[in-house]
Amino acid sequence: MIRKLIKFTWGFIPGTFKADSLKNTIYKLLISYEEKIKVKYHKTKTINIVYDCAVSPPTYGDFIYILMVSRYFKKKKYKTNLIIINGEYRKQTWQRVKKKLYENKVLELKKLAINFKSQDKIEIKNWKTFILDYENKKNVEEFFFKERVFNRKRIYSHSFNFLNLQLKSEKNSFQKKFLLDKKGFDSFLKYKLPKRYIALHFRYSKKGRMNEFSKHISTKRNISYDLFKLSIEKLSKKYPDLKLIIISERSAIKEFKKFYIKNSNLFFADSFSKNILGDAAIVLNSKLYFQVKGGGIYTFALFSNVNSIYIHNTPTNELTYNKSRYSSWQNTNHRYIVANSDKEIETLLKNL
Repeated sequence: MIRKLIKFTWGFIPGTFKADSLKNTIYKLLISYEEKIKVKYHKTKTINIVYDCAVSPPTYGDFIYILMVSRYFKKKKYKTNLIIINGEYRKQTWQRVKKKLYENKVLELKKLAINFKSQDKIEIKNWKTFILDYENKKNVEEFFFKERVFNRKRIYSHSFNFLNLQLKSEKNSFQKKFLLDKKGFDSFLKYKLPKRYIALHFRYSKKGRMNEFSKHISTKRNISYDLFKLSIEKLSKKYPDLKLIIISERSAIKEFKKFYIKNSNLFFADSFSKNILGDAAIVLNSKLYFQVKGGGIYTFALFSNVNSIYIHNTPTNELTYNKSRYSSWQNTNHRYIVANSDKEIETLLKNL
């Protein structure tokens, strides 16, 4: 019914597929709302959640959205099965990674899922094997965005919006169980964290012999030296009693150390954390999480009660809850600020 309504009205709606256009906003809302209705009428408590690399990126943030969907259903007493489909890779996003590392990246995602403990079972299959194993289960078990999965359309881009709708109507007690807690990640730390600190995330990605990135890696969201320095200065002045811990890709941390910012309260995640799960512990134990541009590490703050300030451009896929809150479950201690240029970010930071 909803799909027929979309098709009928689509030609009458003005706009383009620009991220924040009216047409795109309505499209994203209706797709997620349709799935919300389908979930209401599920006939079984077994659900398959598919991450198809042919239409999905290798990025942690987008994959964590899928893990949080799985976590949602698991908390709702579903038996959850996560399936990663490999062998074919979405060129637009996978080309950022060196081709020889594709399979390693898939295994990284699997390892992340295992440690997240958000599913009862996890499998890696190619598309042909997936169809052989699951085609006959289409009408027996539930699938998250079933039609999109079997038509090989992306679902990661609608996962957050689905959760935003679902969590809005959940009781506070369920939201508390669903959100991430530091206890689940502290074991991934190498050393004890400072008692009081701000976790900061910036991105600085570039091709390198010793990292995973290819020549196609985008640098649009890289932090500049000036914005990095200004962020450190402003936060140090505003919160003089708090230490600062920078979280980023380890290759980026090497670059940040070359900035030679003199600050005795400044530390880097590689001194405390083993991997991205240790980085999650840094986020979840912090007094404040602060991010300018950057990447998917924000999802750990997003799906928690950690105080946060997130300065970013207009989201591509996500429908934010309102102008200052990213999601329906976040409280007023989460601040989301749109800034679409370095000049806008500079002005915001100066007035922090």
